[in-house]
Amino acid sequence: MSELFILKTKRICQLILMASVLLMASRSFANPWDPGSGNLGVTLLVGYDASYFNLSTDNPSATVASGTMNGFYGELRGETEDYWSRLRADYSTGSPAFSEAAPLLNPNLIGSSSQKILNVEGDLGAKALDSDRPLPATLTLYVGLGYRDWKNGFPMGTIDFSSFYIPLGFNYIGRLKRLTFGIDGSLQVPFFTSTKLSESNGEPETSTSDINPDLGYRVELPITYDVYKSDNAFWMEPRQTKILLFLTPYWQYWKIPAWKITYLDGTFADSPAYITNTFGVLVGVGVNLDM
Repeated sequence: MSELFILKTKRICQLILMASVLLMASRSFANPWDPGSGNLGVTLLVGYDASYFNLSTDNPSATVASGTMNGFYGELRGETEDYWSRLRADYSTGSPAFSEAAPLLNPNLIGSSSQKILNVEGDLGAKALDSDRPLPATLTLYVGLGYRDWKNGFPMGTIDFSSFYIPLGFNYIGRLKRLTFGIDGSLQVPFFTSTKLSESNGEPETSTSDINPDLGYRVELPITYDVYKSDNAFWMEPRQTKILLFLTPYWQYWKIPAWKITYLDGTFADSPAYITNTFGVLVGVGVNLDM
């Protein structure tokens, strides 16, 4: 068993332990008598992901490709008076154009790239604050487990980066009648990262699993508006049902540090660091059922 594997496993265990203590301690600040943001029950969101993707390197510092991407977003969230959970998936694809500086890095970088990003994440949180002054609001601290797969396509081939990660974050939501608004931020700690380089004919050229990516960051500004509310829809006893619209601007940052490509014939090559910044907006419709 390699030392790198041991260090990564130890790091993961420490983060899980720290997050567990944080979630347990956060309960001492919550007031179960306050209404909070009023989103108890199960919420399902389905929508469209429109984003602007920027890929750059840090040595030399230059933008490699940038452009718009499109995708789909889905989220299933459960909330009680004490706890909060979320499962979400996001898939986006696009063909950001190579910049004028890209051919200076590699003469083949002309035209458009091919980008495909899949992100799946599950979170579990404890409410640290429920308040009704000055507005009904809820603050939740959460920890989770995520998986990200990024296929970075170039004219000469595709680099497939995949990684698990642990999100450590907070979710703050306030309510003003039918409108909710807030901020969601998380620090994403990657582990078990692997890469695979394929030539343009699809044949695998190399694979490696010893890359140690930097921390990722994600910030969201979620907004929802209840377009329909009923106290008896679908239920025999009084329970509230809401149909809502959502709009969530977001920023996502990831960095893959410089790494050494190991070809199947035993030769090596150095790859520059890849930095991605994605600025996007999620928009769609959802339903909230007070269970």
